[in-house]
Amino acid sequence: QEIKEELKILVKKCTNKPSLGIVLVGDDPASEKFVSLKQKFGEAIGVDIWIKILPESASIDSVIASIGRLETDGVVVQLPLPEHIDEKEVLLSIPKETDVDMLNGGDFVAPVAGAVFEILDRHGVQLENKKIVIVGNGKLVGLPTKDMFIHKGFSPSLVTLETSEEDKLKLLSEADIIVTGAGDPHFIKRDMVKKGVVIIDAGTSKKSGKLEGDACPSCEWKASLMTPVPGGVGPITIAILFRNLIQKCQH
Repeated sequence: QEIKEELKILVKKCTNKPSLGIVLVGDDPASEKFVSLKQKFGEAIGVDIWIKILPESASIDSVIASIGRLETDGVVVQLPLPEHIDEKEVLLSIPKETDVDMLNGGDFVAPVAGAVFEILDRHGVQLENKKIVIVGNGKLVGLPTKDMFIHKGFSPSLVTLETSEEDKLKLLSEADIIVTGAGDPHFIKRDMVKKGVVIIDAGTSKKSGKLEGDACPSCEWKASLMTPVPGGVGPITIAILFRNLIQKCQH
């Protein structure tokens, strides 16, 4: 809410009203939810939102053509895309100067990584001499978050599908800070983490019709700080995305 109020003021100072184009392929409920949240946030701060919805069966050429037709300040392709579409090729078609999601390089802050640090900063979490573990190495959460930690001078450990069960349990049990984006509902159990741990849960997946995070809710009993799913990292990520858009419009 604080970021939203700050952005409202900045939008009014822009010479032209900022605009964001969103391409959504298919009817995945989680993706539809995220697009709806982006639309509401953008409209609340005074940004024009243009949404192009394509069917699940859409060809890669039609997706790329839709991106090319968007004459907006920022462009977002909602992930994941259907399996028959080459995600990398689609993302490469987004002009870097409009890639406010930072999936194709550029000079913006990767929104999820930005959200992670926004949360840590606002809660006064000290990072010096802490064991930091990142779970997952995807382009949305794991990789950009790892890169930002490294850029800031820290050395996080990475847990991936290739990490052995023994190493995974050891890293999680010793971690002071866990950032997770695996999309494996409730796989981090309370007995796997230590008392006082900070858990930033950016893993969202569906379980019994509900959006769930990677960390079991009972971990909250041991954590000094734990973000909920939904309603934790997601809204902050959207705020950082719009901060990127508005910074672009100010230059």
